[in-house]
Amino acid sequence: MNDKKAIKWNGYDIMQNEIFMESYCKNKNFELFKIDTTIAYLHKLPVFGYTFMKIHSPDLEDILSIIQKTKKISAQKNVAFLEIVTPYKDDAIERYMIKSDGTYIINYNNIKNYEAIWKNFHRNVRQKINQANQNGVFIEKAKNENDFNEWWKLYEVAARTKEFQAQKYGLVHDLFNNSDISRLILAKCEDKILSGMFLLLNKGILSWLSAMDSNAGRYRPNNLLEWEIIKWGKDQGYAYYDMGGAIINKNHGPTEFKKSFGGEYRELYTYRIPIVYIKNIITELALKFYK
Repeated sequence: MNDKKAIKWNGYDIMQNEIFMESYCKNKNFELFKIDTTIAYLHKLPVFGYTFMKIHSPDLEDILSIIQKTKKISAQKNVAFLEIVTPYKDDAIERYMIKSDGTYIINYNNIKNYEAIWKNFHRNVRQKINQANQNGVFIEKAKNENDFNEWWKLYEVAARTKEFQAQKYGLVHDLFNNSDISRLILAKCEDKILSGMFLLLNKGILSWLSAMDSNAGRYRPNNLLEWEIIKWGKDQGYAYYDMGGAIINKNHGPTEFKKSFGGEYRELYTYRIPIVYIKNIITELALKFYK
């Protein structure tokens, strides 16, 4: 049995991959830190010092042990607060929960073959995949810098029109050059990029960034793109495919799109735990100013 198959979904476990985190922290000016084998990162402001430590998806269910160790470290670092993002709930710290997020995953542990996956799709998804094939859309991995840069232009347009904060070019480009932890998968027609998905690879696959040409919707590229990624993930022996976030709201189109592929809904919880109480109050004000 492939070792990856025995692994459970644990949120954004890519944030516990040291290679990814070295690039992530370098490009975002965070300080990488380790608590035993758990990776954390520190945020720092000029003059003010350390503001917070964040741990994303620690590989253990009892997060209380991490908190106790972090408190000792924070005495030395003078960190205002600790944030932990995890799929686990713990009554002892539930009062510190500040938000919950969701996602849909394709859990390969529960799926025998392609046919079983296909049957779980909403009928509209199957129709649109067939339409994409009829329209001459094909899926391939980005081959070179030209592919990356053409897709990046689509991503920048998406960030402007949908008004979200884009990731830094340097970070995504660094990751693009490391095929052990990333893939850029493109939907094309006649060598023109219609859409693309930037994947992060660790224990499972995470759909991290996506962008589509605003004129490409009629080709149905994203339906075929998701289908080919799902099949590829199963072939490669990954434990799951995380479709990258969901908002449970009837009017949220991207969530409805992901839901239509028949995945399992999962939640992530963010806990913010004050460490140095007075500094924590001041930090909240300082971070609003620096945004």
